[in-house]
Amino acid sequence: MTSETETTDTANFLEGPRAETVKVLVTGPFSSGKSTFIASASEIPQVVTTASDNPYAVVAMDFGRITVADDLILYIFGTGSRRRFDFMWEILAAGMVGTVVLVNSAKPETFREAKAILETSQSYAPVPHIVAANFQDHPDAWDVDDLRIALRLPAEIPLVPVVATDRESVLCALLALFYEVLRAPDPGFRDTPVGGESELIEPYTGRTRPADQP
Repeated sequence: MTSETETTDTANFLEGPRAETVKVLVTGPFSSGKSTFIASASEIPQVVTTASDNPYAVVAMDFGRITVADDLILYIFGTGSRRRFDFMWEILAAGMVGTVVLVNSAKPETFREAKAILETSQSYAPVPHIVAANFQDHPDAWDVDDLRIALRLPAEIPLVPVVATDRESVLCALLALFYEVLRAPDPGFRDTPVGGESELIEPYTGRTRPADQP
């Protein structure tokens, strides 16, 4: 007679190991191409949440997914650029491994806002990040070197050219972000509540542990 424990063990064996999941955040000013970026990268139909039922409403959040390997899944979240969506930063920042800040390189009037968004993202979650210069196929796009000067980006922050409608270009940007994640020193656990004050989160894996454990 098969015991309940043996049945559970067999089921777990047949299911195989659970995939590790990691999360990145895509942000940037309005019209920087966040939704297009996520749609190009995602292997599933993009999930879009808007502020109203109006089909032309401002996007509040995007979601996509990439299966990197059998045991690794990447979740991509995009957050709205309007100030009324600022409350989402604290929610989405929990457990993310890195940030992509998109800039419309053909709209210099948005550069200052992009810089402010980069600083805001780091205040919520000081994780590895890159700046992606979108619309590089536009005739008015700024060169990445000139854009770095305009944004006053330090040399250590990667600034990569992107065309958000091109999946290969988007995947190259995400790869650049993960190079930064792999280069970053392990900061250990960060005191970020997830399910309550009894949990702490490890920023580069998104795993949680009880606060009273070392």
